[in-house]
Amino acid sequence: MKILFITNHVLSGNGGGGFASRAYINAFSEVADQFLLLYPDNGINVSEHFSLKNKIIFKGVPNKNSDLSKLWDIYIGKINRFYGQFDGLIDDFKPDMVVFDNSRASAGLLTIAKKAKIKVITIHHNYEMEYYKGTPPNILWRIPLLHFMRKAERSAVLLSDLNLTLTTQDTSLLEHTYGSGQNTNFQEIGVFEYRNKQVEKFNFVKPAFNEKSIKFIITGSLGSYQTEASIIPFLKFYFPLLIKEYPDCNLIIAGKNPSKRLKELCGKFKNINVIPNPKRMEEVVCKADIYLCPTSIGGGLKLRIMDGFRLGLPVISHKVSARGYEVFEKYGALRVYKDQESFLDGVKKTSLYLKNNNIDNEFIKDLYDKNFSFESGLRRLKSILSHSFKL
Repeated sequence: MKILFITNHVLSGNGGGGFASRAYINAFSEVADQFLLLYPDNGINVSEHFSLKNKIIFKGVPNKNSDLSKLWDIYIGKINRFYGQFDGLIDDFKPDMVVFDNSRASAGLLTIAKKAKIKVITIHHNYEMEYYKGTPPNILWRIPLLHFMRKAERSAVLLSDLNLTLTTQDTSLLEHTYGSGQNTNFQEIGVFEYRNKQVEKFNFVKPAFNEKSIKFIITGSLGSYQTEASIIPFLKFYFPLLIKEYPDCNLIIAGKNPSKRLKELCGKFKNINVIPNPKRMEEVVCKADIYLCPTSIGGGLKLRIMDGFRLGLPVISHKVSARGYEVFEKYGALRVYKDQESFLDGVKKTSLYLKNNNIDNEFIKDLYDKNFSFESGLRRLKSILSHSFKL
């Protein structure tokens, strides 16, 4: 089977979209006989991220247009950079299947694939309108971008032979917003590691849990709008509850490029340690007792929570960020909150679990591997393709 995979995500970045896309590319390349990858080229070699790089044909597409040209493109509906590339690839490569890695990548291209009678899969990383509420585009192009994004997402949902979603909630939102045709097929693929890798072992012996001095941790891209808009209210309205209940607790906030506003607010608390741009995030995370995810806006599945589960930490998450991790909730490894009362209740229950050894780090790691390892994701993909296309 020949697969043409088109992604709009920057594959060399550390963001959630790039992480998830690398996983899907590796998984689809495993089931393909020939695999052509069309991706945004920003001058950085991306092949190191892919386990079957010798099988993959890499075709990067740079965008050398001026800022004014890029703005005009959005206003006329060109919301990806692959216009003018796609037709020739269809003729030359002759794929059996085209995979669009989100509906933006499919804009203007999906109908071409359908006319050529090629099977089309769209991976919906989220419900786009919900995502953009949490990450609003620049005011200069917000209205046309959202208009054409909605149009592209509707077409992807209704015309794709298979719609892959990350969470049950995303499926419900897409179906409710756009309806579903007689042949509309939704399957939940979730998110998983992008390569076979073992969590690195560190020369660090974790001391016994002490509920009087609990160590909490938050990670993420600390300069992004979505993160700042969630962490700052958390520090103002939730963290004081922790200090009152656990005066000797500590909170580590680690991640990329913390904003000045965030650093100034954290500086007012003696219990908070900000670690900007850690070289090895795992070394920071493994020293904590409980992982916190206060992100309360946006959509899809929050990959930052994987930082905690991967290393065996129990997680307390805002309900918006808990989507897709329900399997952990069943075992008490995930507590979900929606307000101050449920947050503090989650902390107390998690603390009690740790104190009484009702759940341990190794159990959480095993649960994570069963559901979020590359092998588990590849098995899900093979099962979905077999069911949907009789492959």
